Amino acid sequence: MRRVLHVEDERMLTTTLKVLLAPEWEAIAVESVAAARGALADPALSAVICDLSLPDGTAEDVYAAVRAGRPDLAGRFIITTGGATTDATERFLLSAGLPALAKPFDIDELVRRLRGFTAP
Repeated sequence: MRRVLHVEDERMLTTTLKVLLAPEWEAIAVESVAAARGALADPALSAVICDLSLPDGTAEDVYAAVRAGRPDLAGRFIITTGGATTDATERFLLSAGLPALAKPFDIDELVRRLRGFTAP
């Protein structure tokens, strides 16, 4: 089973995603940038799904941690957003060229993207 890090502070969403992604993926849910930094030590991670806004930072902070500590995951990083963005987050999204899914997102689209990242 492939393992995906899901960085999201909405517990209902993390619980739902965990159920919907199983049995193909094991979703490891954390609720903050700090927890994501710790979770990145897991060598079994194959992708990251990250909310744009978190209690202690943003997806940009998580992405910076990925690039510094797990560059193998930098190209397998999906951002989810409820739509509220600032000029700084818009610049980040454009400069990083990362895929973003607007909430509520289509689970089939998320699965398609994950499969593309984690294909053997």
